[in-house]
Amino acid sequence: MPFPEEAKEKWLFRPTDDDLPERVKPAVLFLPRFAPRRYLRQLAPDLAAEKVIAINGLVRELDDYNWYASALNMTWPRTGQAAQRVAVLGQLCRTVLCFELGIDRSAGVEAVVEDILTALAQCPRPLAESRR
Repeated sequence: MPFPEEAKEKWLFRPTDDDLPERVKPAVLFLPRFAPRRYLRQLAPDLAAEKVIAINGLVRELDDYNWYASALNMTWPRTGQAAQRVAVLGQLCRTVLCFELGIDRSAGVEAVVEDILTALAQCPRPLAESRR
């Protein structure tokens, strides 16, 4: 992906339009969190959207790539882009099942997979059956 000179080198990939499916319908959103014990908690859509916004801000703070995202936004600006992101995120959370996934590192990967399958079982039948 070509970037402006002022942006530091990053490895990003963008599929070509030919590689994109016509439509993808999301069904589940998982918000992973390391915890002392494993858990799976369904979240209300508005709470899930707020947590995604907070997580995104925290990740930007920890990885310090906020300046990089800002450079991209300045290079390819669109009117209403920032407000639209929050609106789209809210709409996504209202149309999918949202879960906070507590990951206990000592329980291993199998426990995480088991919890994800448990969440998928709560999805509409065609999705749950196609994932198994």
